[in-house]
Amino acid sequence: MLPRFRYGDRIVHLTSPLPSQGEARLARDFVPPTGELDPDTASVLREVISDSELVALRWRGYADAETQGPTIDVYGDEYASSALTRTDLRVDERVPEYAWDRSASLAWGTRLYPDSLIIACDRERFRYLHSDPRVDTISVRRDSDVLPPSAGD
Repeated sequence: MLPRFRYGDRIVHLTSPLPSQGEARLARDFVPPTGELDPDTASVLREVISDSELVALRWRGYADAETQGPTIDVYGDEYASSALTRTDLRVDERVPEYAWDRSASLAWGTRLYPDSLIIACDRERFRYLHSDPRVDTISVRRDSDVLPPSAGD
């Protein structure tokens, strides 16, 4: 489980170790999310993708966003389209902001520099994600849940 501290109206997920006892966690110590995968998240996403090939969108503003397909406008930002397999998800590299498979059984979306992903998937993958202790998950139902203000980050 990731350590957290309150930052304004947001719960902030820390990627650095917890401070020793007696040390206060301050906002100035906050390391902003960069969208780079930690080992656990990369491993879980690779397992969830399995042998599927996804379509991925990466923001064109990143120097490492390669264009292997058409560019697509999403909310006023230009994204490069490319294929994505589990071997493309590597530790310390950015996760694509959007990805989906052609069978509509797995998709995710986020904004730039995310600290989380919103994933839509079939029941089997949902149960797998929800039961895996390496990642924090919450269920969101669009007909009954309201996301926190930081969900757009």
